[in-house]
Amino acid sequence: MPVLRSPFRALAVSATAVGLALSLTACGVSSASMQPGVAASVNGTDISVSDVDQTAISLCKVSVAVGSTTTALSGAYLRDIVVDALVRVQVVYDVAEENGLDADAMLEKELDAAQTQIDALDYDGDVTDGVVTLVAANNFFTDVLYKVAGTDTTDERVYLAQWQASHELDINPLYDDVDLAGTLTVREKRNDTSVAVSDTATEFLDSLRAEVSGSGDGSVASSLPNNQRCV
Repeated sequence: MPVLRSPFRALAVSATAVGLALSLTACGVSSASMQPGVAASVNGTDISVSDVDQTAISLCKVSVAVGSTTTALSGAYLRDIVVDALVRVQVVYDVAEENGLDADAMLEKELDAAQTQIDALDYDGDVTDGVVTLVAANNFFTDVLYKVAGTDTTDERVYLAQWQASHELDINPLYDDVDLAGTLTVREKRNDTSVAVSDTATEFLDSLRAEVSGSGDGSVASSLPNNQRCV
């Protein structure tokens, strides 16, 4: 995947699911197969922990500034969003190339459109390339899948499941697993805590995820230290 303003372009994230005026320094233990500083690897293309952190930080700043984030979110959750996004866009970039599509042109088109949307926001600060990627990538992801698997959701899921089964996709255990086909009903959250998850911790994480989904009041995420949450 070429460098187009930044090495990675990714999944669009709703403005209600962003925000992060905090320092998001990754911590924990990488898997044995992952090089230090690597958040994920797609067919040998690495996504760095630094890229994930900086994108999450910028994402939070923009969201808070434009008033789109009213509920506190954990930094871990936001990093999961970013990793999922960057992985998915790298995957569909590879899918496009494997199927003879002009991945560069398709991606650049969506990046330009995303930049236009961001420029229209009431925000005077700098926006990182990673945030542009997040805004652009949902359309990029959809466009590629339509062309290679059709518009039927089931067909798309089957295609993605088969692709994932036949290609290398490694995620640092700091982050949530990425299920391309969306077939898993329970996604293991491993990076919200750095110790074994007790029943009490599980209840805490369940409450935190409820807030993220819009069914909470933000009090759980708000209880986290400043350097572990957004807002």
